[in-house]
Amino acid sequence: MKKLVLFLLFSFLGIITDAQPKPVNGKSKLVSDSSVKKKGVISDGVFEAGYVKGTGTQYYHYNSVKILFSVNLFHAGKDSENPFFAIGLGTGFKYYIMGFGSAFIPFFANFQLYFFPKKVTPYLFISPGYTFSTAYHFERVGPLLQSEVGIKIKTGIDNRWLIGMGYEYQFIAPFASSHGIDRFVPGLSFNIGLLF
Repeated sequence: MKKLVLFLLFSFLGIITDAQPKPVNGKSKLVSDSSVKKKGVISDGVFEAGYVKGTGTQYYHYNSVKILFSVNLFHAGKDSENPFFAIGLGTGFKYYIMGFGSAFIPFFANFQLYFFPKKVTPYLFISPGYTFSTAYHFERVGPLLQSEVGIKIKTGIDNRWLIGMGYEYQFIAPFASSHGIDRFVPGLSFNIGLLF
């Protein structure tokens, strides 16, 4: 299992490396030129940090902090700075302050929908994935489903801030069966991020 997780991490790093700006026509001009940004495949990234508050009478103490990073592989729209739809792949780090007492590593797809692209744009993110635990020799935890609504605020040519909140479910059925804990953990998330 540890080898599988390391393989996924290195594969993701390879995607990031391939997505970096490259010379155009043998010159130092970067791929971020507006004529190239209109293509369907882009290399924008989403970086988010958040706090997740466990909900319900059984899960109120399952609070966690998280850091997530994803790379957009496709967008639909005029250009990558103002898409109405994008798809990315990501990973990150999630630590439960109380409850598990261990860090989780999620791998996920990030489906992004942007409404009425302007300087301030409402958005919806849906991110299904799968999570591993850093403890117990990278044991499988279970499927993860994250949702988020918020606003994107454009502050520069390339940088756009994300402020949102959402709801997520961390299913832990395989993990729970061997550790005697609940089968899933719901939570309300508060997030701030940067789309660059």
